[in-house]
Parts: sequence; structure tokens; C-alpha cells
Amino acid sequence: MVYPFRREIESRLSRNVSMGALHTALGRLEDKGYIKSLDGEATEERMGRPKKYFSNHSAGEKAMEYTKDTRNELWSAIPKNALQTK
Repeated sequence: MVYPFRREIESRLSRNVSMGALHTALGRLEDKGYIKSLDGEATEERMGRPKKYFSNHSAGEKAMEYTKDTRNELWSAIPKNALQTK
């Protein structure tokens, strides 16, 4: 389901995120094998289109862990006095 992702991203970024941008990003993550999608039930409110559910794949978990570790290593390499503002 896409909407909870969208709401969470918008609240953290304090800006609007288009559905097209979100679908593009999810499609790319799926193409890379980081997530999997599954079509759910069709509903009247969606004019007969099925809902799409996403789940994390083990490759996605590894990629997130690598990204987190890399980011933390980069932040720790910055001297503390370089981050201080006057």
C-alpha cells in the first residue's frame, strides 16, 4: 500500500510528494530487487484497480544496512569543530 509511505515521507520532509514520484521510486527499488510487490484486491474506490502491497527483500535489507553504515562512517570522519556554527 502506497499511502502510508507517502504520508510518512511527507511528514519527515515537511513537503508534498507526488504519487508519480513515489511510484517511480518504488518501481526502481523493485527493479533492483530491493523490494517485492504483490497485487491485492480490487476495490470500487480504486475503480476496480488492485491495491499494491510492498515488502522488503533481503537484498533491500542489505542495501539499507550498507547505506546506513556508509553514512555513519562519513559523518564520523568529519571533525567535530567543522560542524560547529558560530
